[in-house]
Amino acid sequence: MLRFNGYISRHHLKSSKVVLTSIVSNNKIVPLTIIKGAGNELIPIPEGECAIIADFHSIKSQSSHSTPYLTTGFYRVVPGPTRYGAYDYEETKYVLKGQIDITDEATGKTHHLVAGDWAFFHVGSKAQFSTKTEGVAFYAVTRPMNDGHPNLVGREESTTKL
Repeated sequence: MLRFNGYISRHHLKSSKVVLTSIVSNNKIVPLTIIKGAGNELIPIPEGECAIIADFHSIKSQSSHSTPYLTTGFYRVVPGPTRYGAYDYEETKYVLKGQIDITDEATGKTHHLVAGDWAFFHVGSKAQFSTKTEGVAFYAVTRPMNDGHPNLVGREESTTKL
């Protein structure tokens, strides 16, 4: 970590040079977006389905060094038919509770993920998702919002209160 004008920036070494990955560039402080209790809301699965994504926040990046969107949400899966995913964006999933089976179609290997496990999907990845019980994961993806979380609509706190 490096400090610049009181702000902390993550960095990594590349060819023995420090490359900065996040710095406030215009000295304008932007309010945080907070959704209280987001992880405690039930994610309803439509009748006849066994899994659902529930986006709860999306931004169009203001950074000139990254993809234009970062969307976050929750993934919930229950026993049922295998779900298939083909990725034209990056995604990271962190299992919060339960168990999620992910089969990597590139290798044929099935990964049995439990709470605390993490997976990253690259552009071009293909995966199959299932579970024997139930699983919930937090995800972040580089795509615009698709399916809004029905129980979090309108829950973002107003920045005008600040």
